[in-house]
Amino acid sequence: MFYKVLIDISENPLWKEIVKARILVRDLNLKHWLGTNVFSLVWWFMVISFLIAWFVWWKLVNKSRFAEIVTYGLLVAMVSIILDIIGTSNVIWGYPNMLVPLAPPMFYADMCSMPVIYMLIYQYFRSWKSFIIAMTITAFIIAFIGEPIAVRLDIYELNSWKYLYSFPLYILIAIMLKWINNKIYSI
Repeated sequence: MFYKVLIDISENPLWKEIVKARILVRDLNLKHWLGTNVFSLVWWFMVISFLIAWFVWWKLVNKSRFAEIVTYGLLVAMVSIILDIIGTSNVIWGYPNMLVPLAPPMFYADMCSMPVIYMLIYQYFRSWKSFIIAMTITAFIIAFIGEPIAVRLDIYELNSWKYLYSFPLYILIAIMLKWINNKIYSI
């Protein structure tokens, strides 16, 4: 009976339309990326800054706390990916220029800038007070300087999102994940 329910869902005409729409979006996304993004100046900027960010992080990371810091960075990447999937799927924001034509579409931020920046702050600001102050300043810079620059470079577009919404979210993510990471490493 359960098997029959699964077959009924996959044979549902509305589901088939959803699959067709996803295939169309995938194909259009790839066509856009190949025709507009790849090898453009913005794409090269993202490639080079991606490599530089990870190189700098590797040189600066405290190797004696490597696992703890990387765990924090992976948590940041995971939350960033989830939020990007929610935001782009609901057309709250989008990414006209992408490093790679994958989901999440903002591979550059989710797998580079967010984790690298957050890991360095996590490493250098160990007390809660200094961490919150550093993250508040960083969140302000990312939300009100970094995001507008990304919009001007056509890396990021706001549909129904505002920079102001990002500011507290960046802080909340950092604090929540520091608390979780501290709990993991206290066990």
